[in-house]
Amino acid sequence: MLKKLSKMESETETKLGQKFDSLAKDVFSDCYQSSESLSFTLLIRKSPVWSRATCLQMVTTANTHLFVSHDGVQIRTKYREMFVEQ
Repeated sequence: MLKKLSKMESETETKLGQKFDSLAKDVFSDCYQSSESLSFTLLIRKSPVWSRATCLQMVTTANTHLFVSHDGVQIRTKYREMFVEQ
């Protein structure tokens, strides 16, 4: 019984994670369409609520494939690799 409950909990967490990933991508898409520069700021802004972590830091550790696959996130990540982290 405990194994079954554990499996159900894990499946629920996976489904919630996928739902959050989809919602986050949709919100970022709206922001990106509205203003590319502000959406980039959103990705790198340190949030005081989340221990000063940036959105990019959170999504890379959370395994959010949909969000990370968004063009705006990819562009910002490539820019950062090319110019900021040298």
